[in-house]
Amino acid sequence: MITAIWVSNFRCFRQTEVGPFKRINVISGPNGVGKTTLLEALWLYQGRRNPSLIWNPIIRRQLPPIQPDPLSTLSSETGPITLIGKESDGISRKVTFEAIKGGQVLLPLGGQLEQGEAPAGATSGEAADLPGMKEGEVSVTYEEGSAKPVRMESGRVFDGGVVRISLRNQMPDGKLPVAIILTSERKAGGKDTIERFSQIVREGRKRELVESLLIVEPRLTDMEITTEDFRGGTRPGLWCHLGEGRLLPAELMGDGLGRLLSLFAAMYQARGGLIMVDEVENGIHHSIMKQVWEKIAAMAEKFDVQVFASTHSRECVQAAYEALHEKDDFVLHRLHRKGDSIHTEPYEGAKLEAAFEMGFEVR
Repeated sequence: MITAIWVSNFRCFRQTEVGPFKRINVISGPNGVGKTTLLEALWLYQGRRNPSLIWNPIIRRQLPPIQPDPLSTLSSETGPITLIGKESDGISRKVTFEAIKGGQVLLPLGGQLEQGEAPAGATSGEAADLPGMKEGEVSVTYEEGSAKPVRMESGRVFDGGVVRISLRNQMPDGKLPVAIILTSERKAGGKDTIERFSQIVREGRKRELVESLLIVEPRLTDMEITTEDFRGGTRPGLWCHLGEGRLLPAELMGDGLGRLLSLFAAMYQARGGLIMVDEVENGIHHSIMKQVWEKIAAMAEKFDVQVFASTHSRECVQAAYEALHEKDDFVLHRLHRKGDSIHTEPYEGAKLEAAFEMGFEVR
């Protein structure tokens, strides 16, 4: 479990340490203080043995298509991006991303690379050999305790609308726990969610998942994957049973069901790992947020998942406190800006209770 992270030169973070972390971590703060960036930093740190992951935030955010430095759109200043994590095993781990000089970077808008979410252990495609294409390169140096640092490299090219990644140098042996980042917009019938639902069915846990979704859709009796016509072909689709023979595509069941389905299905896959959720309250009415937090906490404990969730909503923070304050596994981190620096204020237990009673801003 990650207990703290130090972020240097990554987007709005010049040099900021955030912690202590617990099993359930809520990230709040006004616009532009780095809530999503913190989630991305945690995701990159957890996937530190995969040098291709640094390209995901660039493409997912649709940053400018051409840059002389592959990391210039992600760095707050000139120089490498550095992430240092503290973990419950007492070992400090460091990952450094640095641009390899030479050539321009081609990052066309609309490129595809695990957009929206990706497991930290995801494999990357091979780079295409395209004459005349300019390739960006990044080195990734991974240090763990007193062990010898490991240096890896990755680059990418643009091939017919798809950004392809090439890896150079062997990644270290051993697997890291899965880390999944969920963006603020998630559809119920997305490819990743369907694949995770299929795995849940194979493990015999479908009924457990369906019952979890009754929080937001009490009419739901069952779910299944069927093949549906799509653009002259077929594709798998996720359908919901509502009783009395009623059957609807999951995409038509509302944003709340889609949000919780993608979240809960991801938590099954991320057993022993991390889930990062951007704007966790999206699509969910405030009246059921306490139940949602209770379910998130129960699943996190059951599957040994550490959760990081950003929010703009006071009701969401209040619901998390009401659901989890009696347990010692919940903390709120409010990010705020002082001059050019980002600072964090942790709230838990009596301090958070006092903040609510005195009307302090916790969003």
